[in-house]
This record gives sequence, structure tokens and C-alpha cells, in this order.
Amino acid sequence: MARRIYAVELVAYDPAAGATTTLRYATTGFATRPTDTPASTYFDGRIRQAADVARFLFGAGTTSGRSRTGYGDLVLANGDGGLDGLLLYGLSGRAITIRRGVMGAAYPSAWQTVLVATMEQPEAQGDSLVIRIRDKAADLETPFQATKYAGTNTLPDGLEGVATDLLGKPKPVAYGECTNVPAILVNSAKLIYQVADAALASISAVYDRGIRLGENLDSWGAGASLGTGTDLLQKIATGVYGASPLVPLTIAVGANGKVAYTINGGTSWVVDGSTGFGATNLVAIGFGTVEDSATFPQGYVIAGAAGALRTFSAPGTPTSRTSGFGADTIRAVCYGAHAKTWVAVGDAGKISSSTDYGATWTAQTSGVATALYGVAAGNGIFVAVGAGGVVLTSTDGTTWASRTGGFGASDIWGIVFGQDRFVAVGASEKANVSLNGTSWPAAAVTVGLATYASGGSVILRGVAYDSGLFVAAGEDESIATSVNGFDWTVRNRTSGSTTECYSAARYPDGHWFVLYQDSGLPASGVYQPPAIGTYASTTALQDDSLAPAPGTFKTLVGSGYFRLGSPPAGQVTADIAQGAAAANRTAGQLFAAVLQRAGKSAGDWSAADVTALDAAQSGILGFWTAEETTFAEVLDQIAASVGAWWGVDRLGIYRIQRFTAPSGRPVLQLTANDLLEPLRREATTDDGKGLPTWRTVLRYARNFTVQERDVAWGVTDARRAFLATSWRETVAEDTAVKTAHLLAGQTLEETLLVSSSVAGTEATRRQTLRGRLRHRFTAVLALTEETEVIDLGDVVHLTHPRFNLAGGARFRVVGLEPDARRGRLRLALWGWEDPGPGSVALLPVLAGAGTVT
Repeated sequence: MARRIYAVELVAYDPAAGATTTLRYATTGFATRPTDTPASTYFDGRIRQAADVARFLFGAGTTSGRSRTGYGDLVLANGDGGLDGLLLYGLSGRAITIRRGVMGAAYPSAWQTVLVATMEQPEAQGDSLVIRIRDKAADLETPFQATKYAGTNTLPDGLEGVATDLLGKPKPVAYGECTNVPAILVNSAKLIYQVADAALASISAVYDRGIRLGENLDSWGAGASLGTGTDLLQKIATGVYGASPLVPLTIAVGANGKVAYTINGGTSWVVDGSTGFGATNLVAIGFGTVEDSATFPQGYVIAGAAGALRTFSAPGTPTSRTSGFGADTIRAVCYGAHAKTWVAVGDAGKISSSTDYGATWTAQTSGVATALYGVAAGNGIFVAVGAGGVVLTSTDGTTWASRTGGFGASDIWGIVFGQDRFVAVGASEKANVSLNGTSWPAAAVTVGLATYASGGSVILRGVAYDSGLFVAAGEDESIATSVNGFDWTVRNRTSGSTTECYSAARYPDGHWFVLYQDSGLPASGVYQPPAIGTYASTTALQDDSLAPAPGTFKTLVGSGYFRLGSPPAGQVTADIAQGAAAANRTAGQLFAAVLQRAGKSAGDWSAADVTALDAAQSGILGFWTAEETTFAEVLDQIAASVGAWWGVDRLGIYRIQRFTAPSGRPVLQLTANDLLEPLRREATTDDGKGLPTWRTVLRYARNFTVQERDVAWGVTDARRAFLATSWRETVAEDTAVKTAHLLAGQTLEETLLVSSSVAGTEATRRQTLRGRLRHRFTAVLALTEETEVIDLGDVVHLTHPRFNLAGGARFRVVGLEPDARRGRLRLALWGWEDPGPGSVALLPVLAGAGTVT
């Protein structure tokens, strides 16, 4: 049989030529044939030792964790100094190809490719030149994010931060779907933040201290149908209900006892047919406050004509109360946390209060006989407003005093407390502000609706506040916003319209609603802002004339930026998505995307592996970082999330496969006669010392910004719980494992998985895989043309008289250690599991018997 030799081709940078060249060496010198590639080219016979690169799926001796990069040495003879010049060449990081074949055979087609790898710089050792070889996985032990903030902003312009904050810090990188990532302030003058250094599919939500910021209010459109037919609604309010978790809720009320609510941000509305109001006209709705949720489950109060008043702990749970209003209409209700008191106001100047969370109500003396249209609480005081410019205040809801509100004789239709102040609105589009509720400017301001559109001034029916923004609503489809109550921006008005906006509210996740009634139809509905405002370029992003409204934000998703309309109160975070669709956010797709970011092209990784992994595990992942890391570490996280291994095969192709029990057709059939050394069973160094696992815990749905204390009061209990921890956990267990293995352990693993169901399925799969006692063996074979093509992850079949293997079993190759000089290949094999009771005749176990004397 013809002797097989090694031939290597290495790419090196020739400093004299200023270009790369290919150098060729062999075990024995030879020249290729004229028909070979390359043709008639000499391979210098200098190889003393072909590179033996040991490679393992994971760390040696383990079956989980990060992949292990292999190394080896190519030793070239240099006793004559003929290779001294090579020390000046550039080899580091460049490619080397090692082949094995017979001299005279067609090159390279008839030669076996043993390894494609990269090199380090050569070293002179005695009469040899040694070139360290590493597989291509080592190429990825490089910084994942090479782009850093330049710190070159000349405020108010720039997107690179300044030298004292962001200079030299990595820009954020995102893949998949990421929740609550910390936004990086790149321009403090314009409140511009960055959450990714490349294009995103969406920035779906932005939060300030856990509260979702609103939409841009440049224009408004009709929302989903309320389902209330021709009955006209005129009050809307937002709050939460329940004990724990708190549930966000927006409710609209109106004629003929109609109550409509949404718990999904206005995507759909439900008509509550179990309120018990019958045909009573309803005009008042108010919510309790979170501060009292520990002693009283959250709820709300709805009231209206003829003193009708009911308390609710949830939709469809009315309790009728006696309001003390008699036949008069209740126009507004509110809860004052400072006094733990509910207050209701209405026609004929009537006021009632409740100190037992709405169970009993006591009529109070207001001192006026005119209608009261609104009431609000804040800064330790209640303020009620009404017809003829009436303003009343009370610290306890019992004793009331008259104040001058600056409206003259004009009716005041609405009042709200927010941003440490009271803002009231009313007839003739007037608005006024008080910091304490008792002292008001002598003259209310005019909002500016008359100058926005012809038709004269209008009545403002209501005002609401949330996240730094006041929103007022009125006749002629009028909507106006303000950050302070004095300076207003008109958002909409249609002169002569039969549609009248009555009140506004904001859903807890950030959606503003303005409730309207169109008397011309007749019908009621809600106006909502359009989708989140966007920018077309970084120039537009920095244009102050295009700044978002206070309490809102606009995005430039193509570059991962967003801009706030007003200064935040605390930590700013965002929910983001990268990848055009869910199918682009899987482990396989993220694996390819990271390799592409590393400068690799499509031919550098196995497309078949990516397709197979996506078919086996199509769950969405989410990865985000603004810290120093490496490409290899990122791939470790991706692979670990779906129970996969990644590495480089002998041909230099990046591979990723889910780690499973060995199955399918083996690449090689082995018996004891094929082994050059006795088969050895190895103790694994896994957690648990190789014992089965009885419990598997997977972490998923990462919260990228843990917020335990810096959370606004309006955040629901459910979201508070989410923000307080980094991960959610799912558990799969098999207590029967501990029957046979008393010291069986459990595993806790972090993943990038987003879905609870996907994480649960994966936890079950891993528990099944590791819940059996499996074995790891070392087998030493001859390094032949047949065995040198075995690669990591392959399946082989082994039959052996020891270890219950007489009937044969499949094993997965988890390690390869070639020894070209001795002509041997050491395989690390994993996967055979102990059969269940009665399934296979086990080998007898010798045990002592009889009596020793």
C-alpha cells in the first residue's frame, strides 16, 4: 500500500512584496502534476510533525457549557536556516490547509483534507520552526463590539456623547426581541437615546421609571369601536383594579347606563352589561390609588343621574351605595389618598364623602347651589370646580371653603392634579393653574383654539394628566396639550363639527384616549394618537422643530435611536426587536447574524445546520449588550439557550447543532478489535459527577434592567414584580430519578429564550436527556483514511464485551485528539444510557456469598 504523506498550504503576508503569498510544505518533497491545482508546484519536504489539533464540543470531560477551541503545532525542519525569513512574514490569523494523500495522486482532488484552520506567528525552536495552529473558533475570541462612542458631541448637537460620559464605551448591540433594555443617553441636550448600533425592526415601547411613555400627539384618529351603539358617552378614566396583581383598566361611561372598558390598551372594548344601572345616565368615574392597595383591593366608583352610585372591585361586580344626592346628578368622583376619602360632587352644589372606601356616604355642606362639574385631589387637598367659576377646597372632604379660580363667571368643566399642581379648564377655552388649590392666578389663560381654526372660542369639557403631559378636550373635536398648564399646543379642532370631545385618559401602558360623542350620528368613540412617531434620518432626529410632544417619544429605528419629548423622572428603558420577523430571531438566525458581524460570509458556516436548528427549535431569542465581550462568548449564549453546541469542523466550517442523545445512521461501526488500547470509561466533570439530573431549571424572558426601587407608583404589581428580577424560571423534574440515585442533582441554566412555553418545552427536553445515567468512554483507533474524517458531533456505533456493550450502542463524538506521528486517533464518546428495568439482560454483578472463617 502506498505511503500516505501530509501536505500543507499556508497563507502568509510577504513584507517584501507587500502582499500575501501561499507557502507549501510536505512530509516528503514532491511536485504537483501539470494537471493539478496548482500545476507543477513544489512542496518542500520539511514537515516533521503535522499539526495535531485536539477539539472538543465542550470543555474536556464535560457535556455542557461553552465550546473549546483546539490548538496544535506544525513543526517544520529548519536545520539549514532556510525558513529563517519566515519569521518576518505575517502568519497570525491567516489560513492553513492540511491534507493527507499519496504522492502522485491528483492534487488536491484525490487528497483528504484533514484540517482547515488559522495560524499564530512562527517561533524558532532549535533546528525547527514551530507554527501554532488553532481552529477557526479562535478567530471569534475577539471583541464583539469594536465601535465605541467617540465622545465628540458639541452640544446641543451630536450623537456620540461627550468625553466625560460615553467616550470609549461600546455602543449597544441587539439581536431578537429584548425587554426593558437600558437606554443610553447620547445627547443630553435633545434627550436622544440609543438602544442598538444598527437597524431595528421596532422600538415598541419606552419607559420612564417603569411607566410606558405615550405616542406622539401630532394627529389623532378613531380607535376601536366602543360597542355602545347610539348611546352617547362623556366620561373616561384610567386606573387599576384587583389586589395582586393589579390589572390596568380604562372605562368610559354615559347614557342609558352604558359602561365600556378595555384591558388591552384599546385594541378592543367590552360593554359591561352587569353594572345594575339600567337606563340611568352615567357621567362620573373614578379610581382608587395604589397606596391603599395593601388594605383595600383596588376598585372604582361609577355614578350618575338621580344620585346613582356603585362601587366595583372589578368589571361586573357592582355594589349599590346610597350617595346622599337624592334626585340630583353626580357629576364627578375622586379619591384622596391623603385623607383616605372618596368625594362625589354634582348638581345643586351637592357634595358627599366616604371614609370607608365607598361603602357609606355622608352629605356635606358646600356653601353653593350651583352645579359642580369636577373634583380632584393632590398636595393634601381636594379641589371642586363648577358652574359660574366656582372653586371649593377641603383638606378632609368634609369642610369646604370658597376660592377665586380666575375664571370669572365662566363655567369650569374639568380639573386634574398632576406634576404637583392643579389644572382646571372650562368655557371660552380657558385654563388655569394652582400649586396649592387655594391660590389661583387672577386671570385664566386662553388655550388658543380660536386662533387655530375659525369659529370662535369653545368649551373645554375635561382635562387629564399623565407622565408630564396635560391633555384637554372640548367642543369641535378640540384637543390641546400642555406640559405646565399655562402653555398649550392645539392638536386638533374642526370648527362647526357635530363631534364634541368630553374627556381624556391614558391607558397605563401609554395609550392616550379622548372620548367623543357625535350628536349627528349619534354615536360615541375614542380618538387615539397614531402609531409612534418616526424620524427619517439622524438630521431629522436632531431637528428641534420635529421634537416629540412632552411625555411621548419618536424613533429612528434604522439606527436604534429614540428621542423624548420631556425630561424623564428616572431610568429610561425600552422594548425592542431586531430582525424583520419572528423567523429572523431564532437561535439559528442569530448564529448566522453574529458570524456575519464577525466578518464571515455565508460560505463560512453550515446553512444546513442553521436550517435544521430552526426546524428543531424555532423559539425567539433576545440578546442585548453594551459591555465588552467577544464573538465566541455571544455564540456561547445563543447555543446554550437551545441546548446546542457550536464549533468548527475539520474543513473550517462553523457548525451549530442541538445536543441530543445519539441516534440515526452511524458514520463508523467499531468493535473491540478496532481499538488500539483498552476501552476506558471516563468520569465526567459535569455538575453532579456524571449522575443523572432529577430537576432542570431554565431561566428565560430576561429583564435587561432590574428596577427594584426606582419605579413610579402607577406601575402595576405584575410589572413591578417583573422589573424586580432579571429572569423568569420554568422547571422540569423527575423525582423517580432520586429513587435510584440518591445524590442526583439539579441544574440551573440561563437562556435567551423569550417564551415561557418554549422554555418549558426545552426544560423538559433537557431533563429527559440528562435524567438517565449516561456514559462517556475513550476509544483509541488507528488514524486511517477512514477514521480521519470523523468529526465532532458525529455518531459512531461501538460493540464491546465490556460495560454492557455486547449488543452494541450508539455514541456521539464529543472529542477528537489526533496523533499524526504515532498514527492514532483518540475519540471521546458519549451517550449510551443504562436500559430500563427488564429491557436488556444486564451483565451479572459478582457479589460475595457464603461464610468466611
